[in-house]
Amino acid sequence: MTASGSSEPPARPAAGAPAPRRAESFLEHGVQQTFPAAQPWLAIAILVAVIVFAYRGVWHGGFIWDDDIHVTHNPCLVGPLGFLDIWTSKYARICPLVISTFWLEHLCWGLNALPYHVVNVVFHIGTALVLWRTLLLLNVRGAWLGALLWAVHPVQVESVAWITELKNTQSGLFFVLCLYFYARWERRSAASGRLYAFAILCGAAAMASKSSTVVLPPVLLLCSWWLCGGIPRKRWLTLIPFVLMAAVTISWSMWSQHLEGGYASDNPDLVRSIPERIITAARVTWFYLGKLAWPSPLMFVYPRWTVHAGAVVAWLPVIALALLSAVAGGLAWRRRPWARALVFAGAFFITALLPVLGLVDHYFLRYSFVGDHFQYLASMGPLAFAASALVAIADSLGRRLWDAASLVLVALVVGLAWLSSAHVPVFDSDFKLWGDTLQRNPKAWLAANNLGVSYLQAGYPVIAQRHFEKMLDRFPASASIRSNLGLALFSQGRKEEALGWYRKALALKPEDGDTHLNLANALLTTGAYGEAVEEFNKAMKSLPPAASTHQSLANALAALGRLDEALAQYRRAVELDPRSPILRYNLGIALAQAGKMREAVQSFELALQAAPNFTAAVHNLAWVLATTTDDTVRNGGRALQMAEFALAASGPGNPMMMRVLAAAQFETGHKEDALKTIQAAQVFAAAAKDSGLSAALRGDLEGFRQGKPVRIAPGQTPPSGASLPK
Repeated sequence: MTASGSSEPPARPAAGAPAPRRAESFLEHGVQQTFPAAQPWLAIAILVAVIVFAYRGVWHGGFIWDDDIHVTHNPCLVGPLGFLDIWTSKYARICPLVISTFWLEHLCWGLNALPYHVVNVVFHIGTALVLWRTLLLLNVRGAWLGALLWAVHPVQVESVAWITELKNTQSGLFFVLCLYFYARWERRSAASGRLYAFAILCGAAAMASKSSTVVLPPVLLLCSWWLCGGIPRKRWLTLIPFVLMAAVTISWSMWSQHLEGGYASDNPDLVRSIPERIITAARVTWFYLGKLAWPSPLMFVYPRWTVHAGAVVAWLPVIALALLSAVAGGLAWRRRPWARALVFAGAFFITALLPVLGLVDHYFLRYSFVGDHFQYLASMGPLAFAASALVAIADSLGRRLWDAASLVLVALVVGLAWLSSAHVPVFDSDFKLWGDTLQRNPKAWLAANNLGVSYLQAGYPVIAQRHFEKMLDRFPASASIRSNLGLALFSQGRKEEALGWYRKALALKPEDGDTHLNLANALLTTGAYGEAVEEFNKAMKSLPPAASTHQSLANALAALGRLDEALAQYRRAVELDPRSPILRYNLGIALAQAGKMREAVQSFELALQAAPNFTAAVHNLAWVLATTTDDTVRNGGRALQMAEFALAASGPGNPMMMRVLAAAQFETGHKEDALKTIQAAQVFAAAAKDSGLSAALRGDLEGFRQGKPVRIAPGQTPPSGASLPK
């Protein structure tokens, strides 16, 4: 990161001017050879082309791991919540501006994964371009090469090829834009007030995109030190807006992490002493530097270290880091340019890593202390320093070796781009991601568990079962694998075996909400409604509110005859997902069973507003309107219209629909038609061997012959086929 003589490439010579002089440095030679017109467009084109080559494989990628939380199952995107909830509820997580971008993307192209990947690559390209111009402003030699090395380095693949890590690519763009405007403001190259305001806006956007960018205040101080040779006292005052924004972002992030169980108080696996945290931080620093120097092997979940502060050898990374810092600092103090550049790059690297060094808890620490995507921003410092060092070495070789040096650097860039392109397919799907991770890190229980879940979600319960059974030998104390083995068995109809594995999982982890929920749903299908209610209540103590959970609990309560409690749960489910026609429909059924016919009609109507062709809702609404004893609710004309629509939609020969139609016909005075319809329905019911419906139809027919319409008193069961779902 040695300072160059100029921050801009040489200007185009005027027409008729003498031939330009020979280049005096490798950098100048490279500009003349690669960009003969000294225009930035060719530099931009090459940088973009190399990045596109490296990440061309993302076009085949889909959604993976927690893309469901951020995109495919995010209630702010797919309902029932909306844009405002992104900024006012827990669904903002640590990245409300990124969720807002996802919201806009979903509005434009739904859940087609390809455009999401394209946007990620575009943000990454934008970050690389702005990084190049920022390094020029900072007088860093080899700025273009530094930006290119950063952009195509394989450790960035995890950020670019994983849709969720738009958190990195979007926040990265705003982060370097903030540095760019701040550096221009520092150099007073234009109207300073406007540039400073732009820096503040970009800083706010970066922190709203990802909370780890709260390191901006000290990073800006480093830039001032680098440009000015020190930090003027007035610079501290200019950082106040950035510090205030960082304080708000940190508070939000802490609250969000607590909701996710990302602190030691929520997860005993994260409990570590202060010495252990210091040792971890030093090891993390050396780990990331090692991956920048030799990016192999790369994996999604690295082995999680065991740190023992009492062992002398455990402190070696701390001692080595302290010695390196002291030596570099001492040489910088003696005004050695390369040492000053090393201090700047190293300080930037460690500062940008501060949120993920392990000094403070965060969610991913339960799996590993490191992850490639955590050094997305931090790696800019070492790679820019490496580029400037390579250019300086090339200069020292002399003009005769310039072309050879150029070939070496081209080979380096092409090699890194090729390694990145080879790593991209790992992120195509959950199968590839977890399979690759498990192959490289056999102790990664997260990969072992999620690979089996992928088989389940793809509809291969037998393969999932065999996988979980195999993994139990490797992870006998994993409650998640036991629970998911139960789910695989349940998917095959082996309910009793599934119940046994759920209980074994709870014996290891009694407070696991997901396992309680799996057990509750299994019990519901076996008719153990009382026990199911208990398990649903236990699950809801630790899981976030979900409409499906409240609906299932309501079904169990209704089956026990506890209709008032069931109604409360159905209403809560509708509150959580007011756009769901299924929930509105189920609430309507429960209200009808409770004798609340007017409310039942309203609920059915709302279900039909959301889904006009929802035949079951049409059926039940027509039945209530035709047969209720409440004269203020009954409406034979509308019931007839809806029954005819329902019968046409379901196809001729549906005896249940024909029963509703007959009741509506009799109610509206079409008695002969009602008799013919009910008799035809009897034929179809007998052919279907539905004895219950046949008996009901006989009762209706006898009533019609006596001139009596069908009347369903409050609390009576809805027509056959319209009962509450189990």
